[in-house]
Amino acid sequence: MIHRLALFDDEYLVVHAVEIMLRKMESSWELVASGTDGNTALRLIEKEKPQAVLIDIRMPGLDGLQVVEKVRKELPETLFVLISGYREFEYAKKGIELGVVDYIEKPITIEKLDRVFTKLELILEETRRVDEMRNIQEQRQSELQIEIEKDALIDQIRKGHIEGWRNHLTILLAGLRDRKDELVFFKKQVFELIIELVGTYCEYYKAYKQDFHVPLYANVEALESFEDVEKYVTTYIEMLFQKIYVHSNGEYRRIIFKVLTYINENYQQDISLTDLADMAGLSPAYLSILFKNNVGMTFVHYLTKVRIEQAKILLGQGMKVHEVAERVGYFNYRYFTNIFKKATEMTPQEYRKKC
Repeated sequence: MIHRLALFDDEYLVVHAVEIMLRKMESSWELVASGTDGNTALRLIEKEKPQAVLIDIRMPGLDGLQVVEKVRKELPETLFVLISGYREFEYAKKGIELGVVDYIEKPITIEKLDRVFTKLELILEETRRVDEMRNIQEQRQSELQIEIEKDALIDQIRKGHIEGWRNHLTILLAGLRDRKDELVFFKKQVFELIIELVGTYCEYYKAYKQDFHVPLYANVEALESFEDVEKYVTTYIEMLFQKIYVHSNGEYRRIIFKVLTYINENYQQDISLTDLADMAGLSPAYLSILFKNNVGMTFVHYLTKVRIEQAKILLGQGMKVHEVAERVGYFNYRYFTNIFKKATEMTPQEYRKKC
């Protein structure tokens, strides 16, 4: 493997001597940039992006440490080795703080270069292994996320939940695209997804694939862009969930009946939409929509209506107002009075007198 090297020293003879040594060593390092001042060093490093840089501490323009500091901000993966003709420990200390990996003293020899190159190669190999492990971990996480979102879609089909599927699909498609950014691969993965979702639908709703418009792979293959494929699968799955809604209407009516029965029998308790949704196996948001579509009013409106009707019966029996309030699920006397007046246009006391 060829490694890219840059060399900068204020003495041209040093630069030339190192070039000769590199040829003699027949090493894996290729000199891609060189120069004798800091400004040239900064410009060439940013242009050539070498893996490692041997740079003199003392140079005209920008000194070596200034170059290191500037480059590290833009190219933090670049490895730096400082060159100096002195034992300048303060400079070396500053270099360590900036992430310099080694220090080589003049005169530079083949032996010194060999030592430095060996260290640089070890660092690069370790970096490569770390990057490889990170890529593997990221790929595993991506694969897991894809499976999670696919399972969520399948679970929604099984349970007849028709809300929220778009978010799962969006994340899933993004994961498939990141897995391998190739259109042909993306089409194949999307087609397999459609077939799996249709299979789940047919299994749980006792439908037959021959009664279902299952797309041919040729339909997907003919699409010309990632966006076209995403639009196609979104439209298809939307149609699938519309069918689920039609098939599930009977089941949903049974759920609403169960919810109404629970409210009518437990109106005096603290009932929340979340509690009812958990009981029905639906999300609170979807139960709210389902409830209003089937009952003609919101859950809160219906619960209030039931409580007020029961309060009227108890008030007609002469029961005290604060007792009535507690019996129908209101534990704040003033709040009960306001709710009752809003519903009947009279206070509980006025209603009791009327009875």
